This record gives sequence, structure tokens and C-alpha cells, in this order.
Amino acid sequence: MKIYIFGAGASFGSQNNEFPNTSPSRAPLIDEIFDPRYQPLSLYMLSPSELDFFRQEVNKREDKSVEKWLESQWNAIKDIKVNATKNYQTRLFGHKVLYLWNVMRSVSNSYSESNVYRSFLSNLRDANNNFGLISFNYDTLLDRAYQDIFGNTFITIENYLEENFVKPHGSVNWLLEKRDTDPTVPHNHDTALRIKMAMNQFFMNGSISLSKLQVIDPSLEQWRHENVAVVWERLGRPYFYPLIFMPLAQKDLSHINDFYEQVIGKAREMLMQAEEIYIIGYRARDEIIKELLKFVPKDTPLHVVSDTKAIPISNEIRGWATNLKEGSMINGGFAEFNRLHFKKPGEF
Repeated sequence: MKIYIFGAGASFGSQNNEFPNTSPSRAPLIDEIFDPRYQPLSLYMLSPSELDFFRQEVNKREDKSVEKWLESQWNAIKDIKVNATKNYQTRLFGHKVLYLWNVMRSVSNSYSESNVYRSFLSNLRDANNNFGLISFNYDTLLDRAYQDIFGNTFITIENYLEENFVKPHGSVNWLLEKRDTDPTVPHNHDTALRIKMAMNQFFMNGSISLSKLQVIDPSLEQWRHENVAVVWERLGRPYFYPLIFMPLAQKDLSHINDFYEQVIGKAREMLMQAEEIYIIGYRARDEIIKELLKFVPKDTPLHVVSDTKAIPISNEIRGWATNLKEGSMINGGFAEFNRLHFKKPGEF
């Protein structure tokens, strides 16, 4: 089985320069999620001053890493002594999750027939080889392309797993109903209040069962409205939690009961059957991928696709994933890889 593993660079590359870098529809790289171009998508979730503060804090870091900054903020919460402050910082992470969800929902709505994911999957279908997909992206660009090319409908998590399609960081169209013990919405049904309750309760009342999950068809018309309040109303729920994990290197998947066993377990099962690994637009520094690649059979070739850094990424991964052997290292990005790979599969 060939395993294709996608990161943020793949979604960015899949848009094939259709959107300028100033567009809120442009897929962000991981360190761009608080970029000013996404400010219109923060309504109800984060204020302009909060977004500006986040950017300033990240820029103070030598590595300029959003992922590392978020991780330091999350880890610091447990040491806060004042309960009100601890609760505030915990709730603020709920706001960050909903903001990230809305940004990636907007990015997902940029999908078109010219998207490179669609061309890639069409080529993959024609190649008629056994394959698996692991996407570390929250957006549904790949999901919609898969539905178009393979004629499947994603309305349960089992629909994904049956197709050997795993999203270890969650997905914007995976929505969790509120816990039975969460507060109910007052009778006025104010949309802004319901969004606020979702943000404030996300991390405040224990873990959430995967049995609460509802998968929304990513091509659903009402899902694609640009106004998040309209989407919230049309989905017809008091409030919900998006099943996405914040971009922290060390993720605590226990916040969603059974996610590790069901979703990560499926990825592990696929990787145990890997004959080749393709890392596309992904730095592979997440603890989840480091754990998963341990299950790949010894001497499986690793192919790395990047815009300009395929060689250092390949060297770094093989430095800790010693069961993998050097494969191809392709610079030029996802679109160029798609153009070359299916001419002579495995030869670049």
C-alpha cells in the first residue's frame, strides 16, 4: 500500500495560485493562522486586538512558531494559581479553536474543479494501485475532491475510515454535540450567545464522547455560507464543538474519548501495510506522526515533496524514523509532484 501523508503545504499548493496570499480563502501555512487576512473570519470569536496581541507574542519568539507558542500557552495553564485567571485562559483556547475552525471552513469553501487534490486523486484512481490517505489538515479540500473522484459521501467517520482516509488532527466538518452535562441555551436562542457558550465550554467540562460526533457532508450548501452566524443557524443545533485539535506538537487526544483508538488506530493499521511513504507539504514534527511512523515496515522508502526543503525534511524525518530508507526528494511543491509522479510512478 502506498501511503500519502498531507500537511498544510499540500492544501496551500492544491489551490494552484488561484487565490492571492492576501485572500482569506488562501490556505494558511501553520505559522500564518493569525495573519491579518483572516481577521474578518474572527467575528464572535476573537477581537482584532486579541489577534494583534497573538501575532506580537509569536513574533517575539526566536523561532516565530505559532505551534510552539500555542503549546507554551497551553502548558502554562496548569500552573496558574488564581482560579479565575486559569478559567479565562482555558476558555480563551476554546475561542482559538472556534476561530481556527471558521478560518479552515472558509478555506474549504475555496474548492473548485481546478484544485490539485482533484487532479491528484483522478490520477491515483487511474493508476489503480492500493493506497491510503493521511491528512493532517483541518480543511475539507481533499475530502471534497475524494467525493468527486470516487463518488463517496462522507456523513460518518466510518465513511472516512472505510476508504483508508484518516484525519488525525480532526476536520472542520466533524462536529460534536454538547455534553449532556453542559448548560442549555436560554430560550432567546441568540446566535452570538450560542457561539460564546460553545467557546467557553469546550475545555471546561471534561472530555467529550466520540459518540456525540456528527459528520457534515463537506459539500453541503448551507455549510458554505460566508457568514458564520448563518451557518450556525442553518445547522440547527443549540451549540456544538468542532472536532479539531489545536496545532500543538504534543497533543492530548484524550479530550475526545475513543478518538485515539478509532482514528489513530486506523492510521496505525494502514502504516503497518505501507510499501512506500509520501510526505507532501508537511514537516512531520508532530508527536502523532512520530508515533505512527514507528509502525512502518523496515526499509520502506520515504519520498518527500516540498516547495524548497525536501532534502532537509527527509534528512530530519529519517533521523528519528530509522526504519525508513531514503527515497525521492522532490522540490517544486504539490502541483509539480502531481505532474511528474503519474508519468512514471516512483520515478521522478
